[in-house]
Amino acid sequence: MLKATWLVDLKLPKSMLKFRLVFYITLICFSFTNGFSQTSGDSKGFIIGQVTERTSGQPIAGARISVKNGVETTSDADGNFRLEIEPGVYDLEISASGFAPIIKNQIGVTGNRNTLLNVQLTVTVSESVEVRSEIFAENSEQAVSNITLNREEIRQTPGSGGDPLRVINSLPAVSAASGEFADLIVRGGTAEENLTFIDNIPVADFTYFTDKYDGTRGGRAAILAPDVFERAEFSAGGFGVRYGDKMSSSLDISLREANRKKIQGVIFADSGTAGGSLDVPLGKRGSWLFSARRSYIDVALDVAGIARRGIIGYPRTLDFTNKFIYDFTPRQKLSVSILNFFENFEQSDEQAQNIDRRTDRFRMKRTSRRLIAGATLSSTFGANTLAQTTAWATGAHNDGAFFLPFTNLLQRSRDLRDSQFGIKEEATSALAKNLQIAFGGGVYFDQANYYTFENSGNFFSPLEEEFNAAPRTNRLNLDTKTSTYAYAQATWRITPQFSVTPGIRLDRYGITRETLLSPRLSARFNATSKIAFTFATGIYRQPPSLFVLSLTPNNRNLKTQTATHFIGGIEWLLREDLRVRFEAYQKNYDDLVVQPLRPTLGFAANGNYFNSGSGTAKGFEISLQKALTG
Repeated sequence: MLKATWLVDLKLPKSMLKFRLVFYITLICFSFTNGFSQTSGDSKGFIIGQVTERTSGQPIAGARISVKNGVETTSDADGNFRLEIEPGVYDLEISASGFAPIIKNQIGVTGNRNTLLNVQLTVTVSESVEVRSEIFAENSEQAVSNITLNREEIRQTPGSGGDPLRVINSLPAVSAASGEFADLIVRGGTAEENLTFIDNIPVADFTYFTDKYDGTRGGRAAILAPDVFERAEFSAGGFGVRYGDKMSSSLDISLREANRKKIQGVIFADSGTAGGSLDVPLGKRGSWLFSARRSYIDVALDVAGIARRGIIGYPRTLDFTNKFIYDFTPRQKLSVSILNFFENFEQSDEQAQNIDRRTDRFRMKRTSRRLIAGATLSSTFGANTLAQTTAWATGAHNDGAFFLPFTNLLQRSRDLRDSQFGIKEEATSALAKNLQIAFGGGVYFDQANYYTFENSGNFFSPLEEEFNAAPRTNRLNLDTKTSTYAYAQATWRITPQFSVTPGIRLDRYGITRETLLSPRLSARFNATSKIAFTFATGIYRQPPSLFVLSLTPNNRNLKTQTATHFIGGIEWLLREDLRVRFEAYQKNYDDLVVQPLRPTLGFAANGNYFNSGSGTAKGFEISLQKALTG
């Protein structure tokens, strides 16, 4: 069903600026979803999927999938289920004997279409377990500061415009530099301290139009459309040893699978972008998800006349997402994800002169092209073990030229090319009902060719301009640098109420030539079925960025930065979709890579950075979180 109002008159006279602004607001704010196959309102839809155990990946037979006060079904011997239901939006409860039940909120069903819903349940040894929304489900590996978001949560979070980055930015513990940016500043950290995975692939940057090369700010929008999400698990600190190389947070994104029953498609639009996705079955054993999306902000600004008035430049993005799934056997499944991202930003002399911040007043053109590709083979062994082997390749090319307005004076320029190739093995196993272990390791190879030019900061005040040194040109040709890591952790439920998760991680960073150990520990005590006390501590490492290394030759001697986390909290589940959480935290930073704000004898000559920074970020948070319900 199409829900949109189109106002089209591309030859509007200049005197009708107000009408153009109304058109712009309408174009940005409206959203719609339209299936390629249209059916009558009486046609029923279908929710299909599989129920598996979280640790081992084994299918759960006999699981009950039910709509509140409505229809229900059970999973078969392979964990598969099919629920026929009237079109609408529903909350589904999934439960099975010996497992903690959860509720999947806001599951949308359209007539004569399949909605794919795969569910993971966690083994429980407690006699009293509360049914709770999935976003509040217990995670024994991540006792503190975590939340799980599904596709509908991302689409419908107020004020986000369907942008996943702004949804995460609205969570407790997260803030942004300003309303313009949706960068993730987590508990006093910077936008560079956040780790992102997409389908097990490490991703250097999750944003479009990042300012990380021109300051400490992040990006303006997420690189993924909400429609391709399956779920996103976000941790604001105290995360387990499976995640490394960043000091503040982790974001683990799973792309959705296409349905295997029929070809179907969706057209979507949100705040600033429009596109579509297509589900294509590949026989009974596989499927292909394809999505394409383009931003229309540049078109809207032209129509509205805003760009000609010099308020903002011309941003353009284009992205493609492909995900292939194929089951070799019931115990082995291959997932292949290939993503391409293109962005372009231009700013004229007239637009530059109207910008408030002097260090952003440039005539400029910035472009970026990125590739993210990876394949994961998931295998189950026996009744208790799940192993995942992932191979990946990523590459990026960012360039830009920045001129002082109405001159040919080049202030900054860059040509940055980097790539990473890697392979890793991860396994989880339930040795007993109250003991689960996880272990893994990997090797990855970094290459880079960076060129940077920086002019002096004579045209700016010392505190606003990031470069207080003489003009300089630098090139970093990074030959293949090999890094490796390994980790192990165990989750031991000592009693039905108390669990503890110790872990250890070992990293060998090829860029800094360091071998470092990072111990971590988390614990959870369920005082009642609704109230829990949580705690986590650990050491987190982050090597300097390739961009910083490229700025001066001496920067290549920089070492890894360190943060030590201490987090304690109380959770109170008021009801299945409503939670109160209090958390106190402290992060101790050491060996931070910093740049002097004031000219010094050495810095004025060469612009070197130093591992001389240290500090503490601490505070407490009280949040009341409500899951969206149907």
